[in-house]
Amino acid sequence: MKKWLIAFTLISGFSGIALAGSGNHEEKADKIISKLELDDGRATEVRAILEATHTARKALHEEMREKQQALHAQAKQDLATVLTEEELAKFDAIMEKKKDRMKDKKKDRKECKDDK
Repeated sequence: MKKWLIAFTLISGFSGIALAGSGNHEEKADKIISKLELDDGRATEVRAILEATHTARKALHEEMREKQQALHAQAKQDLATVLTEEELAKFDAIMEKKKDRMKDKKKDRKECKDDK
């Protein structure tokens, strides 16, 4: 049982790292399987595990995104009870600027990664 737990933990973490980023996750899984030089039976099992992990991570990401959006909407609603319209507009401008900076940083990281 302990071996299975360790193996699952390693594979889950490995698949998350291996399949992260842009690109086709199936191609990345094939590349990993090729590097591991697995026979067809084990390759099928590993591919299924990686696919299941990818699907679960994708669903978790979507769920978290929805919760974040709800949290932001609630915060804005709460702020509207405290701030004036002018202050709220200023707050929105500050948050938009922050969002733009985050997008720029993400773009810079992607460009840096692409250069490697």
